Amino acid sequence: MRTPDRKLVRTLIGSMLLVALSGCHAGDTRAHFGMDDSPRRQVEIAGEDLASMGPIAVDVSNARGSTYIEVDDLLDEPVVKWRARWETHDKGDHAWRRNDPPVTVSAEVTSESDGGPRALRVSAAPVADAPIDTYVDLRIIMPRCDGVSVRNSDGPVELVGVGGAITVDNGFGNGQGGRIELRTSRGLVDPVALVTTEGRVTAVVTDRSRGQVALTSGEGNVMFTTNETTVTDVHVTTGEWRGVWNDGSNPFIARTGHGAVRVVIVDDPEMFTIPDPMLEAIGR
Repeated sequence: MRTPDRKLVRTLIGSMLLVALSGCHAGDTRAHFGMDDSPRRQVEIAGEDLASMGPIAVDVSNARGSTYIEVDDLLDEPVVKWRARWETHDKGDHAWRRNDPPVTVSAEVTSESDGGPRALRVSAAPVADAPIDTYVDLRIIMPRCDGVSVRNSDGPVELVGVGGAITVDNGFGNGQGGRIELRTSRGLVDPVALVTTEGRVTAVVTDRSRGQVALTSGEGNVMFTTNETTVTDVHVTTGEWRGVWNDGSNPFIARTGHGAVRVVIVDDPEMFTIPDPMLEAIGR
């Protein structure tokens, strides 16, 4: 009998563990099912030579929708795609929105500033007179990523393979938040802040990361799970977990107003998936 591949078995077991830990909150899937959408479109990126080497960060503002950022080192330059979503029962309404979605999306690579890396800046929002049920789903694929800043509302944020300083503000501008998921095999040694007004927050990372960890939920469980890394000065209260991870001094913050907060340390974070019906419905 063939012996199962140990790495595959570990991955499957880890995936089942994360599904069990992830929980479910109604705010993650509210009202987005059954929506129509426009064909996916690719954005022409303005600015500097996209294929030039060197560090590059990502800076995203999405006023209403979802944001998915992934690193693919086989690429030579960034790719930004988007599509609009809406909820309607009017066929005529559906037709005009498909042909001319009432949204604006732009992308530009800007030069280094204040000692930081170049940045791909992406902005998306419904136009001023767009119906309230209009959303933009962003998919950004990078050849490398050395820092992330995302401001998002009304949908999930998913980051895969990113590194550097990471900031996510989901629910900015008095909007509703949504789920945040971070999965990266890069060691995180710079500041991390994953904050949403509602929805679960999950960070799946390696033992090469470190930080002053502060996990907080206004209404939900919090958990820091590791078997091999060093965690000291641990303080646990209702809805809060604090500790020093691998003697780090960088802040590592994960916070939600309503939902579970999890940090899980594994060998291959990017091989793990946490099922999300909403992201599957919109094709990420």
